[in-house]
Amino acid sequence: MTLHVDPHTLRAFAASASGAADASEKRNIRAPYAHSQSAFLGTGFSTAAACGHIATAQALANLRQRSFEVTDISSSAANDCDIVETGFAAALTSADLPA
Repeated sequence: MTLHVDPHTLRAFAASASGAADASEKRNIRAPYAHSQSAFLGTGFSTAAACGHIATAQALANLRQRSFEVTDISSSAANDCDIVETGFAAALTSADLPA
C-alpha cells in the first residue's frame, strides 16, 4: 500500500501530537483525588481514591508516551518524504539532457 502524504501536513500533525502530550503533563490530576480521600472517613474510599490516582497518573503517562512516539514516527516519515523528494529532484537535475 502506498501512502501519499504532504510532509508539511505530517509535520503539523506531529506538532499537534507533541503539544497534546505536553499539555497532558500540566494537568493536575492529584487535586480531585486528594479532595475525595477524606470524603468518607472510616471507609475504604480513601484507599480507592489513592489507587484511582495512581491508575489515572499511569494511564496519562502512557498516553503521553504514545503521543511522543506518534510525534517521532510522523516527523521521521515527513523527513523521509523530503529526502525522497530531494533525491528525485537531484536525479532529474543530473540527468543527461541533450543540449
